Amino acid sequence: MRNYLLFPLSVGLADGIITALILTAGEILHVGGHIGFGLALRIAVGVALPSVFTFFVANYARLRRELVHASRELNLDSPMHLIDSHLGRIIVRKALIVTSVGAVSGFAGALLPLLVSVLIPSPAWLTIAAAILALGVFGASLAISVRGNPVYWMVALVLAGALVTIIGSVLHIVR
Repeated sequence: MRNYLLFPLSVGLADGIITALILTAGEILHVGGHIGFGLALRIAVGVALPSVFTFFVANYARLRRELVHASRELNLDSPMHLIDSHLGRIIVRKALIVTSVGAVSGFAGALLPLLVSVLIPSPAWLTIAAAILALGVFGASLAISVRGNPVYWMVALVLAGALVTIIGSVLHIVR
């Protein structure tokens, strides 16, 4: 995998799972509520759409700033020489790729754990367990890809998932 794609993939998956947990924990834990396919899909879209804007703005600004910095290093009269060149078009394309990866991984991160509720409606807490397990697996996988300790990363993300579940249970956002 290209190094620049690890960030949007990681943020998208973590954000998707965490957002799904915080939105649905109250309904699942207090009411024993079943998350249907329609609600799961709406939550996943709700996670993915804001990330399209966020990822594009953040990455395009970062890449454009790099071009401005490069133009100063090259003693160019104006950064517009690089921005209006082929490099300017490359950074737009790269920002769009990063945006797509981030949005799709956020969508998948939110949808996949909620599909457990669609496929196995009872017991309701199984959806929460699937989301927290997904965070643990994601943490261990991410640790391996960055040469970290998989146990530490897994435990940290599982604890984060449990904390977000408690917060989501208190907030009880989805009814």
